[in-house]
Amino acid sequence: MERTDTHIQHRRLRGVAGFSLIELLIVLAVSSILALSLWSLASTQERTYGSQDSASETQQNLRVALQNLTRDIMSAGLGPKSSTISGQDASAWYNAANAWNPFSITATSVDIIGCGQAPANLSVQAVGGTNTLTLTAGGGAGFAASQNISIAGVENAVVQSVAGDVLTLSANISLTHPAQANVYPLRWVTYTVAGGILTMNQHDGKGAQAIASTITAMAVTASAADPKALTVSLTGTTSSVSAPVVSTVTDTCYRRNS
Repeated sequence: MERTDTHIQHRRLRGVAGFSLIELLIVLAVSSILALSLWSLASTQERTYGSQDSASETQQNLRVALQNLTRDIMSAGLGPKSSTISGQDASAWYNAANAWNPFSITATSVDIIGCGQAPANLSVQAVGGTNTLTLTAGGGAGFAASQNISIAGVENAVVQSVAGDVLTLSANISLTHPAQANVYPLRWVTYTVAGGILTMNQHDGKGAQAIASTITAMAVTASAADPKALTVSLTGTTSSVSAPVVSTVTDTCYRRNS
């Protein structure tokens, strides 16, 4: 009985058809095409996500760069009628021949002289013919020796030394200024675009510092109708070599000072 059952099973197995070579090749080809399609889809999605991330990064860099640049342009002015700014020679562009214009624009850089931070205030009256200014508590922290300042926006001076909140000036002031008058710390900054990087040099011995990457072009245009209006345009390009995305931001800002 056992031998008969085994013989019947062998006959049944011989009747079962297997896959032919052609069928196996077809299945293999279809599987390969499907796998390739899935890989291509995943690769495309990865590139898309990467491009979106790069574009978002460039947009953020442009916003940061525009904020810094427009802030300093708005504060341009109040400078002295002297080409030495905080011990640095700016005579190449800041001079009487240029009517002491507080900014200079080239194709790749912008020079600005102005008040780049909040002013301090006099705690007591500063009398003409004296050379000391006493500021409100904590006000002296924003000043340094050799720094140019503007007192109330009407008189310029140079700080000789700082002791707490008392500024000693290099010369006597001419005017009398009331308590609470603003004392503006002045600075000279240069913004430059080179190699896809926007840098800012405050001419304080530290050299140019990077502000934002992926910035490829900068344009600052002064208005002929309004001398206090300047239009700033910044262009950024993503780091993608195959499909770079170019973005531009533009803003018109107005100088608050003369």
